[in-house]
Amino acid sequence: KMEEDMDNITEEDRKKMLEKWAPLRDETLEETSRRFQIVIGAILSKQTQFSMVLKAIRTMKENKTLCPDGKSLNPEKLANFEWEALHRMISFVHYNKQKSKHIVAASKLIVERFRGVVPTQPDQTQLLPGIGPMLSSVIDIVG
Repeated sequence: KMEEDMDNITEEDRKKMLEKWAPLRDETLEETSRRFQIVIGAILSKQTQFSMVLKAIRTMKENKTLCPDGKSLNPEKLANFEWEALHRMISFVHYNKQKSKHIVAASKLIVERFRGVVPTQPDQTQLLPGIGPMLSSVIDIVG
């Protein structure tokens, strides 16, 4: 039902969604990095206030192992990061243990199956752990 609702989203709802996700749509990042950041935000967003999603991404970017340039999250770095360490880093996010596992697993899949690039097809995006039909549609609209 929710997936059908996303297919029939109004222009006004699309605009609201773009406004909400605007902080993650950093136009200074290259498209690959921006889409990856949106995927991480989508995984974090389930049952979590968006302000906490933004805080988690800022926290991840402050970690020099995950984000050497302090600007763009990198799927290769996250794919090789211990989910337990990520879990502790984002401890303020609801369901952080499961989300940390999803983030690391999704990063590995992006690196290994999609050559480091977030897929653009919703059926492929849904293969990423933590991404179902609704979040796949969000990524498609926002990304």
